[in-house]
Amino acid sequence: MAEAGLFVDDVTVKAGSETVLSDGAEEGGPAWTFDGFSIVGATTNELYDNYYIAGHRSYVSYDKYLTTGPYNFGFLNTKPDYAEHYKYGHGLLISYWDTSVNDNNTNVHPGTGRNLIIDANPAPITNIVTGAPWRARIQMYDAPFSLHKADSMTLHTNGKPSYIRGQAAKPLFDDTKKYWYAELPQPRSEAAGSRCQDPGPEGEGNRHEGQVQLDLHQIVVTERPVRAPERSLSHRPGGDGRRRPAAVPLRGRSR
Repeated sequence: MAEAGLFVDDVTVKAGSETVLSDGAEEGGPAWTFDGFSIVGATTNELYDNYYIAGHRSYVSYDKYLTTGPYNFGFLNTKPDYAEHYKYGHGLLISYWDTSVNDNNTNVHPGTGRNLIIDANPAPITNIVTGAPWRARIQMYDAPFSLHKADSMTLHTNGKPSYIRGQAAKPLFDDTKKYWYAELPQPRSEAAGSRCQDPGPEGEGNRHEGQVQLDLHQIVVTERPVRAPERSLSHRPGGDGRRRPAAVPLRGRSR
């Protein structure tokens, strides 16, 4: 990925017709004083921290609005101000926090962002009225990993119905699997999967692939009302006895 900045090569400085300096800049030397610049080759490698953030999405406390908040303007041709409502799924919502990326502008860098949701059901949902994928707001309705089958529902486009069949439960997150499709590139993140690499001790150049798995069959979460808008899943209880969101650290990846 070409990040913002200035890349300079084959520098030539002239005074009139006289060449004062001509340098490919590959080796540096006494002619150069680096002030914020460095010598690089065709590519550079740098390690960054990567995390998975796991949050329990449930229909209690502030999360109760997940059952009524999402909406779709499905009757623009006859009732342009009318919105039909549906609900977002419950379960374990996982996002990928990649500190090598400065923002979530996925129109610039599809599939990668500072902190993007991992979609448990990543295959694009087709709007049978238009034949195109539904937009991100609808695609992500069943993003959480869960022990429950996703809800089926019918939404409309200019009054014409499009049935969305709920997918089977997805209790296992495995970051070597595919969670991103080029047909709908923007709303969600690729999982780290084999992109997580450990260069090994300095000078050895060793690398090995990393893998993260989470199986909901091995996690027990008790749902109960809370006083603050928390999503509870963690290995370390807070001082008030409630569980906190957990971050799963990864090895930094080479870029």
